[in-house]
Amino acid sequence: MFKLDLHVHSAISYDAVGSPDEVLEAAKKAGLDGFAVTEHHDYDKSELFLELAPRYGLAVFVGAEVGTRAGHLLLFSEDIGQWNQFKGYLNDPQKVIDAVNAAGGAAVAAHPHRMAFGFGGAAIKALRGLTAIEGCNGANTAEENRRAVELAKAMALPCTGGSDAHHPRELGRCYTIFDQPLQTMPRLIAALKAGNYRCHPPGSGLNC
Repeated sequence: MFKLDLHVHSAISYDAVGSPDEVLEAAKKAGLDGFAVTEHHDYDKSELFLELAPRYGLAVFVGAEVGTRAGHLLLFSEDIGQWNQFKGYLNDPQKVIDAVNAAGGAAVAAHPHRMAFGFGGAAIKALRGLTAIEGCNGANTAEENRRAVELAKAMALPCTGGSDAHHPRELGRCYTIFDQPLQTMPRLIAALKAGNYRCHPPGSGLNC
């Protein structure tokens, strides 16, 4: 069992706190095997995490959280800096998904039923090429997570889990369980596309 929190922010994001070292230390204390840092902007700045990760014995991946007119997308790919082209929150979601798939990456719909920041069922069902739905988000209510899991099942897509941590103490509230250890971005992308994982939401009573 390999536990990855696939939705984490640090002080690099405008709305979060915690230095890279503080985030890494918190992940270690939470019993995670690793995490993906998914900042809102200036994604290439997150590469500092890759330099520090070996000190903590954690697998760390640099992803991105991109805003679109329909909600937020978590992107996983190599050369993460390329997603700086999508500024702000009015990006076309299908264009973003198509771009990350063309780059050999994976796109996950983040917190799809959160009030004010989610896709909602109708909008997300119209999109093509999503890899997964974030079924368990640590900042969501239990009802929002329940609806996300139902949406994923309706679309025959797997669920990921992530804390959506904006403070180090929040890491590990939700995470994704993989059957095998993952250490590189290509292996993470392949595993996401294969769908052999499940999300774990402590305290929400859900599992997918």
